[in-house]
This record gives sequence, C-alpha cells and structure tokens, in this order.
Amino acid sequence: MTRLLPVILILGWFFPGCGPSRNAGLSWDPKLDGARKSIAEGNYDAAVSLTREVAAQAPATAVAASQALYLEAYAMAYGWGDFRQARKPLTQSLSSPLQGPLALASQRLLADCDYWEGYYIRAGREYQKLSTSSDPETQDYANLQIANCLLLKNKVGDAITAYRALVDKDSSRPAASMAQMMIANIY
Repeated sequence: MTRLLPVILILGWFFPGCGPSRNAGLSWDPKLDGARKSIAEGNYDAAVSLTREVAAQAPATAVAASQALYLEAYAMAYGWGDFRQARKPLTQSLSSPLQGPLALASQRLLADCDYWEGYYIRAGREYQKLSTSSDPETQDYANLQIANCLLLKNKVGDAITAYRALVDKDSSRPAASMAQMMIANIY
C-alpha cells in the first residue's frame, strides 16, 4: 500500500475530478486555497494579500486570476466592508474572456456592492444582467433586488408591479414570500 500511495496522489492531480478543489470547479492553486482558508478564519488582510499575489502572477485570462480577483473582492466587501474598493477586482474579473466558475458570483457581488453603497440605478442594471441567468434562484434574487432598487429610488408603483410579478410567477418560492411582505409593508 505504501508503494501505491504516491501513484494515487499523482493520479489525483492529473485527472479532473480527483482532487478536492477540482470537484468544486475551482483552481487548485495553493495560494488560493490559503486565501479561502484565511477568509474562513476571518483573516481578510492575509486573504487579500494572497489573492493579489496570484492575480499578479497568473495571466489575465487564467481561471486562477479570475478566482483570485473574486476572492479579493469578497474579502474586501464582507471582511472590510469596503464596497467601493471591491468593485475594481470584480469589474476586472468580469471583463476577462475566461471568467471561470465564479462569474455568476462575481456579477452578484458587484450588483450587491452597488446596492449597499446606495447606487440603486447602477445596481438595478447589474441585477438586470443577473435576471437572465439560467438559475431560478439567481433570477428570483435579482428580480427581488430590482424591485427593492425601484422602491429605494421612490418609484413605488414600479416597485409594487415588480414585487407582484414575483408573487404571480410562483407564490411558493421564498422570493415570492419576501415580495408579498414588501407589498404589505408598502401599503
């Protein structure tokens, strides 16, 4: 068995789906794994530092660079609360021709950063892009946030219409329940 262990480990690195991080569709870069661990531990400064190293070393079109940019923005937004600074790596990641498995998450975080800073028109445009996703939960989230943006821009009639569209679409979904509550709060 001890002779087979190196062979098993080598095969795990060369065949897709065998390594733990490849199952998640993410890069196996050890620095990115360190950044993920730092985020989980709440050490956002270390995470940003590691992700910047990866992004600087990887070609701009590499999946690892796109993932590093997302993790950097995630640490800035959720760890530091610096939504303005988080926007730069997200925009850079989304402009890459090879966005990788975190493209949808990057788009959502970019829209959320705009929303949290009070840029409701810009956030609405970003959520509109998300509303065309093939994932129903992402569509629901985006449509709910679009309605929230309308409400916060004091477009109450448009917001009610958007909330009602969510309720009418499928009233059993969580977003529909939230939309119904928002309608009740408006009245």
